[in-house]
Amino acid sequence: MNQREVNISRIDLYLDDELAGGDLEAFNRHMRECSSCREELIERRRFLERIRAARPLYAASPKLRAEVAAVLGEPVGSRTVPARGRPVTRIMGKSRALAWVAV
Repeated sequence: MNQREVNISRIDLYLDDELAGGDLEAFNRHMRECSSCREELIERRRFLERIRAARPLYAASPKLRAEVAAVLGEPVGSRTVPARGRPVTRIMGKSRALAWVAV
């Protein structure tokens, strides 16, 4: 896998603030030098912004909010994700469930 392919695969990690240290520095350096990767980053960022701007169609019920808070080990009513909306992932046995939680 060449450096461009590596960085294309890391764009989503970058957008979710999950790159750090040397990986983040290498990613930023590559983005400064590679216009096609920068364009891909911009496209994906715009896509996420459109998704986040759409807002959820339905509000979670108080019961569901309490269940999610219990699973996450947080008090009911506390924010379970940052305001800009981040994925909340929980490993359950061999399956991986990914949910976007709007609070």
